[in-house]
Amino acid sequence: PRWRVAAWRAEVAEGASWLGDPPLRLVGEPWTRALAIDLAQATRQLYYDNGYAEARVRWRAEPADTVGADGERAVTAVAEVEPGPAWTIGAVRFVGAVKTRESTMAARVRDLAPGAPYDPVDIDAARLRLARLGGF
Repeated sequence: PRWRVAAWRAEVAEGASWLGDPPLRLVGEPWTRALAIDLAQATRQLYYDNGYAEARVRWRAEPADTVGADGERAVTAVAEVEPGPAWTIGAVRFVGAVKTRESTMAARVRDLAPGAPYDPVDIDAARLRLARLGGF
């Protein structure tokens, strides 16, 4: 039988909280492995955006015991989240630069403001922009 999402819930580690609605349209959608992967990635990014750089997320389905008259089995989509500690950006320093001006490097990491949530995707993007300068 085809599985269709009828409801959802979040199971978040003790002491942490769920950060909002599901990141994608969920109720009424067919449950597939691809949906679970997309939900996990989108949920992880939601936590990354809020400084939870070590967030671990998994979505699973809990199927109903019976199949409906339409041949579909209702499932509850469950988000399991372990956010880890929330981090923020500290001061950004450049050490050892000889030929590249600090202002040039600072322009490449401008979105890493002190006090902003630490998002590993943003860190990687800044690292890539610095690497493209060619002096590293």
